[in-house]
Amino acid sequence: MSVRLAVVPLSSCDGCQYNLLNEEFLDLLKGLNVKLVSWPLLGLGDGAEMYDIALVEGSVMSSRDLKTLLDARRKSRVLVAMGACALLGGVQAWSSNSISRKLVSEAGFSRPINHYVKVDHYVRGCPVNVGEMIKLLKSLISGDLIYVGSRRFNYVSRDSFKISGSLLEIETSKCVVCGRCVEVCSLIGARALNYVFKGIQTNISTPYQESLESAGCVNCGLCFAYCPVGAVSLKTRTEDLLDKIREGFLRTAYVEPEALASLMESDNLELGQVISAIKQIGFTKVFIYSNLCEAKNSVGGEVLARSPVEFSILSKQVPEHSVYLLAPRIPQDSIYISQCVSWRNVVNSLTTRELQSLIRELGTEELDSERPDGVVGYGEDIIVVSELKDVRKALSNPEKPFRKIVFEACPGGCLLGGGQSISKYNDLTKVLVRRRDMLKKITTGNLVSQDGERSVVNCLTNPTL
Repeated sequence: MSVRLAVVPLSSCDGCQYNLLNEEFLDLLKGLNVKLVSWPLLGLGDGAEMYDIALVEGSVMSSRDLKTLLDARRKSRVLVAMGACALLGGVQAWSSNSISRKLVSEAGFSRPINHYVKVDHYVRGCPVNVGEMIKLLKSLISGDLIYVGSRRFNYVSRDSFKISGSLLEIETSKCVVCGRCVEVCSLIGARALNYVFKGIQTNISTPYQESLESAGCVNCGLCFAYCPVGAVSLKTRTEDLLDKIREGFLRTAYVEPEALASLMESDNLELGQVISAIKQIGFTKVFIYSNLCEAKNSVGGEVLARSPVEFSILSKQVPEHSVYLLAPRIPQDSIYISQCVSWRNVVNSLTTRELQSLIRELGTEELDSERPDGVVGYGEDIIVVSELKDVRKALSNPEKPFRKIVFEACPGGCLLGGGQSISKYNDLTKVLVRRRDMLKKITTGNLVSQDGERSVVNCLTNPTL
C-alpha cells in the first residue's frame, strides 16, 4: 500500500519546495512507494480525503493560510513543519511583527504554524536540507522514530542584537536561524559563528556577542554570500567610490577573471557586455587581471595566499612555512574588482556583487560589446589547492621547488567567493560548472564578442603599464 504525501504551501517564497524538486528526492518517493496526492507547485490538486504525511511550508499570514493549515491538519496523520517560515514565522515575521500586536489584526500577522495546530515533526533550514527531509521521511515510513527535543514553543518574540566587524555586520532581527552561516564559517575554518541560547530563543552569534574579528572572523564574506534573508550585510563604500570615479580619481578597473565569469554566469552576459557595462559606470580602461601573475614576486614564499583570507588561515595553520600574499599591484587611480570581500582593507576594491548591483541599475538589455584594454595573465608554474590538507600534501612533495602552491580557501575556489554575484540558479554545483566554463573561455584567450568577432587581447607583463 502506498504512502499518501501532500506538500502544503502557505505564505513564503516557496524555496523549500523548489529545493525538493531534484532527482534524489523524487527518486526516493518512487523507491519508498510514496504517492504524491497534493502538491500545487506541480499542478497536483487536493482531491484526497486523507494524507499519511503533510509537509507544510510557510507561515500563516491570512485567513486563507489558516484555513489551508487547519484543513491539512484535519486530513493528515503526520504533519511536518518544513523550513524556517513554518518553524519561526520566517523573514516576513520580522517585518509584520515589528508593529505592536495591539495595532494589528490576525490577518497579515506572520505566525509559525504550531501557534494554530499540533505539529508532529520539524525540519529546520532556509531552505530545508534535502538530506534531512529524506532521512525524516524514511523514518516516518519505517516507523523507526526517536523523539528527541522535537517540540517547539509557541511563538514568542526573540531578543535581537547586532554584531559588527570591520567589513561585515550581522543583524539578528532578520535571522531565521537557517544555520548556513554557521556551516560555512566552520567549513572555512574560522568558526567565529555558532548557535546561542535555547528553544525559541536560539540565535546566531559570536561568543559573548563580541566583534567578528575578535571571534576569529577572517572576512571571507561567505556568511554574507550564503545568507538567504540579508541578516549579514557588507559595509559598502560604493557611493564613495562612485564619487571618486565621477571626479576622475579612479579611472581604471582591474577585474579578476573569476569575477567576470561570475557576472557572465549570473546575469547571462557575454564578456564584451560586462566590459562595456564597467566602462559605462565611468571607468576609461578595463583590464582583465589575475593576481596569480604576482606569483613571480613571491621570493622565499613557499605558500601563496590568494587573498587576505587565505593569509590569515595559513599564518595560523602552517606557521612553520613562509606565506606570501598575492596582493594586486595596481596604480593608485585604479580599482580592484574581486570575488573576495577581504581586499577592502588592502586596496580600493569592489566586490562582484556590488558591481552586479551597479550593472543592473544601468540595465543589461542593450549593452554593447567591448574588448578589454589588456589582459594580465598567470605567468607562473603554480598549483592551486583549496583545502589545508592539500597544502600540507603539496608542501611534502619533493617536486615542490618547481611549482608554487596557491591556496584558495572558499569551497569551490574563488568562483564561489564571499563577494560573488547572485546567480539565478540554486544548485551551486551547476553554478560552479557554468562559471568554470566561463572562466575557461576567458583564460584561454578565446574571447568572442557578441557579434561573433574574435577578440584579440594584449597580454601585459606589468599591470601598471
